[in-house]
Amino acid sequence: MISVASAVQSIQCHLRGEMPLDAFRDWMVDAELELENAPEGSAARRMIWELEAHYAELLDNMISREVWIAVLEQLADAQRPGTDTMVAVSMEVASPQDWPFYTLTPTANSIERELIPA
Repeated sequence: MISVASAVQSIQCHLRGEMPLDAFRDWMVDAELELENAPEGSAARRMIWELEAHYAELLDNMISREVWIAVLEQLADAQRPGTDTMVAVSMEVASPQDWPFYTLTPTANSIERELIPA
């Protein structure tokens, strides 16, 4: 079964350029299938869901390659001992209607989304 540690290893391989994006996507699909029967609250399953969500945003040009890399770095770093257990991403958006599942701040068109809840 996929563990958080093995997910972090795959993220780090992708970040180092040892695993191209297509291969990383194949790994995510395999990991999701392997974790299909894992409890919904498992950290590994939540991490894979987050990876899948951000990968979809990358493909839909909702986030840039730079944000994708930052998200992966934060996901991997969040699993190190002594780090915060929650990571957030903030970015500018065109309009609230385009982002119904995100929390919009009332004074600006920016969003904040939790990546890995504790």
